[in-house]
Amino acid sequence: MSVDLARSNKIGNKLFHIPYRGPLYWPGINFSIYPISRDENQHHAGKNWGLTVNLVPENTYFIVMSPTGEMIDVVAELMGGDFIKCAKTTKIPPDINSDKDLRFGYLCGLEFFDSYHISRTAKLAKARRSHQGRLVYPQKYVDDSFQGFMYPLFPNGRFYGLGSGLQYAYSIHPLPLTVRTKKGIITPCEASTRGIEFTAPETDNFICGLNNEEFKNELLLELVKAACKVLGSVNRSYPAIYNGPEFDVHGPYVTWPIRYGDSITGRKNSVLTPSFYPYKAPTKFRVVMNNECMLAGVIAHLGKKTFYKCRRSKDYSIPGEESDMPITETTNKDRRK
Repeated sequence: MSVDLARSNKIGNKLFHIPYRGPLYWPGINFSIYPISRDENQHHAGKNWGLTVNLVPENTYFIVMSPTGEMIDVVAELMGGDFIKCAKTTKIPPDINSDKDLRFGYLCGLEFFDSYHISRTAKLAKARRSHQGRLVYPQKYVDDSFQGFMYPLFPNGRFYGLGSGLQYAYSIHPLPLTVRTKKGIITPCEASTRGIEFTAPETDNFICGLNNEEFKNELLLELVKAACKVLGSVNRSYPAIYNGPEFDVHGPYVTWPIRYGDSITGRKNSVLTPSFYPYKAPTKFRVVMNNECMLAGVIAHLGKKTFYKCRRSKDYSIPGEESDMPITETTNKDRRK
């Protein structure tokens, strides 16, 4: 796929055709190199994070092309900028889906940012850019080799613009991810991978309390979809940050209220939908999802500010098992205090 893309005339492709200069081939033959993307859904010249520029693919492998479009070799870039040829093989390459248990991203000091969260942050930055007004970010960034925009990147699935704490934000520009130190020095972050045990979103219904109040999976998925659309919103109390023990689905997690009523943010399709309930009736239940919008479970009020995990209706099991760790949530309103 990368070879076909390199030969195409799509907009932006010429930007990534780089003349090869080095000792591997005779000077004057005008070979060029083209980056190989490993992302199964984005075999294009760079990964568009929603900003005004495209990113160079994260890896260091390139196709060597002749002036007529013939593929000559595959090469790998070394730390010092030199290249080595990759060995040809007749073995069937592994399926790219075999990397589903890895998260790709950047390591900035001790903080890891996965590519999915970086992508969502960049889309939020683009939306803020079109309605910037008096907002501080995004800020223009220019150096000797690159120009674009910078936007704060928060860990744990959080987004800039919700309350205070900017001094702890990681500022990014699209090529590459960087971190700003306390002294204002901007240094590049390292491309990295993290292993995860892939678990599919929950597919069961959930029951809560002694009276076994049940929430249908179809309803919970609708709520997750609604919550996903407003991740990073400045003017909403929810989604809120989940604080507590893990679920089977990997975190970090956010919570979203399960309200009474007939709208997508209500409890339609649930066994509890009396028509006389007002839309904004108080609720003690929350749907929990991770920052990749995967359903993780349901929690219910245990006390004034604490919750407990609800059980799956099929086998009465608890996602992530039972734990003595308290469960709380931090709304955007709480973070502004």
